[in-house]
Amino acid sequence: MSKRVLSVTETAETLGVSRPTVYKMIQEGGFPAVKLRRRTVIPIVELDEWIRAQSIGGSEIRRYPPLY
Repeated sequence: MSKRVLSVTETAETLGVSRPTVYKMIQEGGFPAVKLRRRTVIPIVELDEWIRAQSIGGSEIRRYPPLY
């Protein structure tokens, strides 16, 4: 079975930003994240959609509610 989610650390490495930046994007909303008990994970499929939306100028950015 392939991996379906990334940790905050893996997401930060993938995007080339810091972990605090990923947490800030999650808190502001507009960034895909799921809380699993005490762990925050980012679904890979939704992260790919978010990246695509950012690259086309944000015309179709899906808003995610703040997680915290």
